[in-house]
Amino acid sequence: LRAAADVDHFQVVLVGNGDQKRAVASVYSSDTGVWSNLVSTSTSLPLMSSTDPSPDWCFNGLSFDPAVLVRNSLYWLLGADSVGILEYDLERRSLDVIGLPVRMPTGCAIGSNNRFSVVQAEDGGLGFLSLSGFSAHLWQRKTEYNGAASWVIEKTIKLDTLLKIPVDPKKEGPFILVIGFAEDNNTVFLGTIIGVVMLHLESLQFEKLQSRSASTYYPFESVYDACNNTTLQ
Repeated sequence: LRAAADVDHFQVVLVGNGDQKRAVASVYSSDTGVWSNLVSTSTSLPLMSSTDPSPDWCFNGLSFDPAVLVRNSLYWLLGADSVGILEYDLERRSLDVIGLPVRMPTGCAIGSNNRFSVVQAEDGGLGFLSLSGFSAHLWQRKTEYNGAASWVIEKTIKLDTLLKIPVDPKKEGPFILVIGFAEDNNTVFLGTIIGVVMLHLESLQFEKLQSRSASTYYPFESVYDACNNTTLQ
């Protein structure tokens, strides 16, 4: 992590397995040159709804998707039999697991959660994208006045209509996959039968990319040039 106007200082957040029931995290600071003490998730996670982690939840790993920075927290989608979103709060230096608004199939390999993605909601808070058929459902995490948090549906996008994807009723299977997300521009990359599509989640403007087929895209929105001490957008 590096602030936009600060080219001299940075932080590195490392997340991994502590034991079967805990994820652990540590932060490296370029100011001090040392790693912080480990923090971990709780072994007894609260069961807030049927889609939240159960008391026998087991941390087996993260998906291959990079972390998404939303406000002051980093979020990873869990994978490999783990169901939920791992949150690291940069201010409180704490780890937590948030339940999903939809049921995700378990027993899948790490990196196979290509029908789901952590995104930013339109208000700048935590959001979640889930694909069902040719529809994309955008969820928003809302906190009530009493501190209770829950997921609410923000909007549904008919991708076959928007992207003009031909539908063959004789074929089955996931025709659209999430292969990347660019947090600075709130843009999702979708793998479709018409090619790779870059879709802005707020304006719904999209562009078909001239690129080869791939299972995962890692969009670089800025690159630090150490030689010239500048950040390129």
